[in-house]
Amino acid sequence: MKRMIKTTLALLLCAVMLLSCTVPAGAALPPLRVGDLDFDYDVTILDATLIQRRLAGFTVVDKWYTDELVDALCDADGDGEPTILDATAIQRMLAELPNRFVGGDIWDYYVGDAGHHSTAEIAGTEQWSGGSEVGYVGVPIEFLTRVRWGSDPRRYTLSIDGEIVEDVAVNGDRSHTFTYIFDEPGEYKVTTRAECKYGAFSGYTRTVKIEKLPEGRPVIMGAAFFDQTHMDSGDGLLTVTAAGGTGPYEYRYYVYADNKPDAEKDGLETGYVADNQINVFTLSGTEQNYYMMPSVFVQITVRDAEGKESDPVKVCYQCYQLVA
Repeated sequence: MKRMIKTTLALLLCAVMLLSCTVPAGAALPPLRVGDLDFDYDVTILDATLIQRRLAGFTVVDKWYTDELVDALCDADGDGEPTILDATAIQRMLAELPNRFVGGDIWDYYVGDAGHHSTAEIAGTEQWSGGSEVGYVGVPIEFLTRVRWGSDPRRYTLSIDGEIVEDVAVNGDRSHTFTYIFDEPGEYKVTTRAECKYGAFSGYTRTVKIEKLPEGRPVIMGAAFFDQTHMDSGDGLLTVTAAGGTGPYEYRYYVYADNKPDAEKDGLETGYVADNQINVFTLSGTEQNYYMMPSVFVQITVRDAEGKESDPVKVCYQCYQLVA
């Protein structure tokens, strides 16, 4: 039943997700055919002409296509770059003469659904409400981007108030974590971005509020489902980040459904444990109770080495997963 529910929701959500990509929705539907510059899914003499026009500096395709993607479509002979020989390869192929036309389809010309999370993030406390990010002066914050599907990333960037502070070239890594320390209180616009080899990207900008760390007690700086994407899809791995007080910390989780934390008979209490990451659906008793619910809520409290407790925080997990 669990998988059937997840799969049904996945089918309904996939179309919505495609509309959220950083390239047009149609880019995630059919493949693109190498040599097919007019996108009629047939390589003709017109495509050879369009390649020639492209080489002459004319715009030959819709403006949202990146230069990298257009170059890949022009590369009809597969030598890695667009040249007049690509147009010749098409012409000779159409004339049934010996040729170097290799063609092929491009499926992965977009960045698929991506998650952008941080260790200062408190996940939304209601369905679809998003969350908040509050960090502390001098406390490192990790900003994580994870790409679920699509083209392999080639670059990740971290920007603060519109200025790139870190730019990392990668070789297809599906996730990357930046660590940043803020020196002054205030509100900052933080952007994380993943870019693929065709120039398409998935980026996310959030406002991070930086405060002075309270003295004498621990605080929960972050509590988020790092494996979820911006569509709230993914499994239920919850990551909690504590700060302040005296480490090491212990974590207490209270898991319940229907947003009723007073309904103890329907909830599950872990007591204090050492692990700051849990999968709410591997906890004993949660499988049957919660997979039938539209959402699950987790109340978290942290205790430091001196026995001082943080204020509790509550986070919400959406109970579905996209099939990718």
